[in-house]
Amino acid sequence: MVATAQPEAFSRILIDRALQDSGWDMLNPKQVRLELNGATGRADYVLMGDRGPLCVLEAKREDEDPYDAKEQARGYAENLNAPFVILSNGREHWFWNYARKDQQDPYRIERLPSPLDLERVRLKNLQPPRPLTTETISTDYLKGFRHDLVLRQYQINAMDSVSKRHSVPALHPLIPSTPKHQKPKNLSC
Repeated sequence: MVATAQPEAFSRILIDRALQDSGWDMLNPKQVRLELNGATGRADYVLMGDRGPLCVLEAKREDEDPYDAKEQARGYAENLNAPFVILSNGREHWFWNYARKDQQDPYRIERLPSPLDLERVRLKNLQPPRPLTTETISTDYLKGFRHDLVLRQYQINAMDSVSKRHSVPALHPLIPSTPKHQKPKNLSC
């Protein structure tokens, strides 16, 4: 017997469940709007906030890579003035804070954000990022992650050097970024 691909409707069932699990009320149009028409097409889901659209969620079939809908979803988000995009096939979710110029690509997330999560990120967008050089790095810098980790002076010097170089505006074009047509790789440290 040959396995057949599930229709997009099956993915939407999974997405609906994930949204409910994250605190979204699927029956409340003040929180979630379905199939919202705009100038560039129809957004599958629009997650609403206190000040209007917060996020466009583009649904794809379970056997499709949701990342491939990035530009389609960007058009909907721009049209609706939503700062965030989620790409999902029900099993794999990608989040994109596309309103931030320093976040050019979506990244993989394990669960869908709650309404409060999105409001917090929206508020963070209103604040400029803190320069790396303001971060104080000491030997105990990593203790919050693991109590047995201690930085050595050469590691501190290396991090200071990177933060200083990153803070120089002329060097920003030299910092590698993922081309718009290329999917970022999942990196592990």
